[in-house]
Amino acid sequence: MPGEKSTQNQTASQASRGGSLRGRGSQRGDSRSRSSQRKSSDGGTDTKSVNRNTRERDKCFARDGGVCILTGAAYPEVCHIIPFAITASAASISQCHFFVPAVEGLLGGEDAQSFHELLLLAPGSSDKSWNMLCLHPTLHSWWGKCLFGLKFHGIIPSLENENCIFQLQFHWLPRTGNNPAERIKVDNDAIARMLQTIQREQDKGLIMESRKENCRPIETGDVFSLVMAKEDAAKMKVMIDIQWANAKLAAISGAADFWEPPAGYSSDPDVDPSDHVADWLETLQPPETLP
Repeated sequence: MPGEKSTQNQTASQASRGGSLRGRGSQRGDSRSRSSQRKSSDGGTDTKSVNRNTRERDKCFARDGGVCILTGAAYPEVCHIIPFAITASAASISQCHFFVPAVEGLLGGEDAQSFHELLLLAPGSSDKSWNMLCLHPTLHSWWGKCLFGLKFHGIIPSLENENCIFQLQFHWLPRTGNNPAERIKVDNDAIARMLQTIQREQDKGLIMESRKENCRPIETGDVFSLVMAKEDAAKMKVMIDIQWANAKLAAISGAADFWEPPAGYSSDPDVDPSDHVADWLETLQPPETLP
């Protein structure tokens, strides 16, 4: 799931209009990231947001060398991996507590606990350099559309200091030709039909970016490295894991609804659900071999 941006100019001293994967907002940062959170007179939670932390933004810009981490191009945008908006106020944090079970289901209990500890304890928790990356404006836009995702690849510790090399693997993501608002008919041919609609925008030649160092296009499997403190690397891994799970879900997203079980389906609790799956798989015909 990648986040809001603050545009960094050459001297890293000003921020311009910002946006995010899931919305847009204004950037008027305060270097102290002071919380303006208060309780309202009726006892409810005030929705007033904390200020942006320009110090953390500048730390990210300096860490990434003032260039896009994927292309090496200058004048990047500093992007949040997990959107700033989810921790902008106590009210937004309260809503995000509903996501913890989903994170646990996707990534496991350990990452869900880290998600809670890193992001959901205080307003402004996501506004940290370990939740930011420098990206070219075009790539930032494509990231927001989930045309690609970034997968955690590894951490290489340094023997000389407290820093480490944090590695990310780039993945172009497929798109389906299905209408997300269309109700899906569940039958034995549903998967085959869906696979036939999958397309990759980069295969059309419309989506492509090149690396400045060698002018080669960015391809799935390319690995990119950042140098950062070991403590920050552990936190960034959680952010990247959540983003990667979110990006994959977005790439295959469609309308979800309950469906009627097929004829002969038994709801007997003594029957292992995996037996139903095995029976269904046996009815499927292998796809025809393409010439």
